[in-house]
Order: sequence, then C-alpha cells, then structure tokens
Amino acid sequence: MEPPLLLHVSFPTALPDLWYKRDQLVLSWIVMSLTDVVLSKLVGCTSALDAWTRLAAAYGAANRHGILHLKDQFNTLNCGSDPVDRYLTRAKDVADRLAALGRPISDEDLVSRCLNGLGESYLPLCPGD
Repeated sequence: MEPPLLLHVSFPTALPDLWYKRDQLVLSWIVMSLTDVVLSKLVGCTSALDAWTRLAAAYGAANRHGILHLKDQFNTLNCGSDPVDRYLTRAKDVADRLAALGRPISDEDLVSRCLNGLGESYLPLCPGD
C-alpha cells in the first residue's frame, strides 16, 4: 500500500487565514526586492513558494557559470587607469557577488588581490615578500 500523495490535516479555521496572510507578506517582500526585469518573471505568481520556485528555475542553473565568471573577474582584477577608489569598489563588488552565490572570498585574499592589482606607482605601499 502506497502512502497518500496529500496529507489530510485539519486546522482550526483561523490558521489557514493566518498562513495565507503570512504567505502574501513573504511574497510582497520577494516582489519588492526585485528589479523590473526580474519581476517580469513572476507574473501570475500567487504564493511565495511559486515565486521562489520560478526564481530558482530561472537563476539557479546560472549560478555555476556565474561563479566561474566572477572568480575569473576576481583573479584578473587590476587597477589599470581607474582611480583607486573605483578599482577597490569593483573588487568589493565582485567579492560581494561571490559571497551572495555562496562562494565568499576571504578578507586576506581580497586584500592580496587588491594589492597585486595596483599599478607600479603603488608598489611602495605593497608589503615585500
């Protein structure tokens, strides 16, 4: 005998209303945190689970490629002709995006990469080996 596909549970009448209100609250949080481009993928979603599932389907598979791309960006960071503040902001942005994908860069590696990417004019600031 196979188990039933649905579990039949009786709730007090107030519980489904509370559940629905909380679900709609979470759905509104998700919707309000998205850009218009991403938001268009959620047209027709009626629950937080539906929205989350669509987002996972749309962006979950891209994580591996995105992680590899960001790691490559991080490993090849250099200041070039940019002002140092712009360069450091770029480095921090890449590190933050990797952290958001579950692949954080250690502070030590971030500092090392930033120092190694500075031009020769900043060489006196970099500690020797």
